[in-house]
Amino acid sequence: MIAVLAFTVSVLAHALGWLEGMEHSSWDLRARLLADAEQASDKIALIMIDQPSLDWAKEVNATGWPWPREFYVMINAFAQRAGAKGVIYDLLFLEDSVYGVGDDRNFATAMQGIPTYLASYPEHRPIAELRAASQALGNVSQQPDADGIYRSLQVFATGDQQGLATLGLVPWLNKQSTPPAISQTDTLLLIGQKRIPLNDQGRALLNFHGSLDVYPTFSAAQIIQSELRLREQAAGNTVEGAILDPVELTDKYVFVGSDAPGLFDLRPTPVSPVYPGVGIHTTFLDNLLNDHFITQQPSLHTYLFSMTCVILTVLILSFIPSILHAALLTLVLLLIPLSAVVFAWLNQYGWNFSTPTLGLLLAASGVFLSNYQLEGRERRFIRSAFQQYLSPQVIEQLVKNPAALQLGGERRELSIFFSDLEGFSRLAERLDPRELSEFLNHYLSEMSDIILASGGTIDKYEGDAIIAFWNAPLACDDHAERAVQAGLQCQQRLQALQPHYQQWLGGFINARIGIHTGTAVVGNMGSSKRFDYTMLGDAVNLASRLEGVNKVFASRLLVSEQTFRQAGEPRALHRIGTIQVVGRDTPVRVYAPVPPHYTEDQLELFQQALTCFEQGNFITAGKGFATLMADDPVASSLFHYIKRQSTPPADWSGVIALTQK
Repeated sequence: MIAVLAFTVSVLAHALGWLEGMEHSSWDLRARLLADAEQASDKIALIMIDQPSLDWAKEVNATGWPWPREFYVMINAFAQRAGAKGVIYDLLFLEDSVYGVGDDRNFATAMQGIPTYLASYPEHRPIAELRAASQALGNVSQQPDADGIYRSLQVFATGDQQGLATLGLVPWLNKQSTPPAISQTDTLLLIGQKRIPLNDQGRALLNFHGSLDVYPTFSAAQIIQSELRLREQAAGNTVEGAILDPVELTDKYVFVGSDAPGLFDLRPTPVSPVYPGVGIHTTFLDNLLNDHFITQQPSLHTYLFSMTCVILTVLILSFIPSILHAALLTLVLLLIPLSAVVFAWLNQYGWNFSTPTLGLLLAASGVFLSNYQLEGRERRFIRSAFQQYLSPQVIEQLVKNPAALQLGGERRELSIFFSDLEGFSRLAERLDPRELSEFLNHYLSEMSDIILASGGTIDKYEGDAIIAFWNAPLACDDHAERAVQAGLQCQQRLQALQPHYQQWLGGFINARIGIHTGTAVVGNMGSSKRFDYTMLGDAVNLASRLEGVNKVFASRLLVSEQTFRQAGEPRALHRIGTIQVVGRDTPVRVYAPVPPHYTEDQLELFQQALTCFEQGNFITAGKGFATLMADDPVASSLFHYIKRQSTPPADWSGVIALTQK
């Protein structure tokens, strides 16, 4: 019954298109991770009208956009000099040149020297003079999938061979000695000996090989300047500046397109959310030359494979009584559809991932529900309540001793951890809800894994903030050391993720962490039916304050002296000052990570400067911090603090009294 229900639901979801979003995401992930740059055709090159080219035209030639056709004359001349197969312009020439009819005439004349192909819409063609001079027109009017991503391409504008051919096809067609025969079925387009598989919408599925730099790519300004310098050189004049060797374009199809943001020809594709539109047509020609199009899996094969996954899952998991073991085995079973889609992709097949995966997960869920009744109610409650913020080892100990989780709290010494992302509110304003939630899920998972692996307890998440503690509900003598190591590892992991997050978010992110060890009340707070395992007390407040104090010192991790001492005075930390936070009379010494590049002499110099600072000798302290400030944000912040104060206050005690939380 479970197998039949799981299979029926997965097939129904597939047929009704409910899994389209999941399948598209899976497709895009495969396209990015499995893109093989080495398979890119060596018969293609690109000339890009990039932002530097626009800047060059404006600064050197006082020329704005649109460019004079004379620039394209230079590009054609260079390609002709190189012996290129042809020049394919992914640019629309729908209006006469603003520089006069002579400008258009010169470009038309230049087209006679090398096969030139122009972009066109079915309903809008280039101006008559350029249209007549071009070798052929290619359609660039393409529609993305329902989610706005360009994964496929309509080969002929009207869906049959009578329509305008897509831009990437026309130069290949023109190079054939005789016009190839063209025929089409629901799943296949035959052009001579070339086989182009079609998807359900009659479109060719593109096999992207990565970013456009898999092909030789040159700036338009570089090409134009090289042609001008070659002409000067041929005239016997001395030229300055680099000259591109024309051999770079020899025997290549040369595409001319744009990737400057202001020209609005950037398209979202599986391999990049901002992919130059010319790359779509380049990829089509690449796939045509090398027979690299993706073949879509027939629905019947999808259903048969889904049935196999469902039956196999039910048969195997039915003999696994432990939910934990069954869950782990389910992860192993998920490797079946995953391996299938990877293997298929490497062989240019678009194997469906979402339908068999859904069937497998539904089957596993059905078995879980059946086995779930075998678990005790109290044990199920503990695992459900704590799986999000306790490690599996701690949960298993609590299952053996449920009395530790009675409603109410106890006073216990805790090492308390607060973290928050710097400037996240501004960053969140630039992201749509989906991007924001995806980023938060990834970031919080990465940090939480470190905390849980060290035996910590996740108290709660507040937006991008994480609150955690050690030494409860289960005691551990080295809780301070665990908290410090978790803080250091979180910062190290965040630094490792910075390149990924920078590409994702368009900027760096930094986390501020505060850690303090002290006595707090910890336990189940709430009602008998709904409670929250959390902590209260002055120690909790101080840990929270330390997180914010990072802004004062330009630091990323601050640890109180209590934690530092109990952690065994780790050499990775050093004292950076004494503070008095708002609402607390007792000053607190704080410690931060020693900069990784610090030598022993630099570390000693910092401590000497800090001692002078606390004794009120601001001049000597400032000199010491000034020596270190170039490479140490903490030293820089203390230097600027001294600079703002000029001289110590009359009641100076070496304590930095904070006026804000």
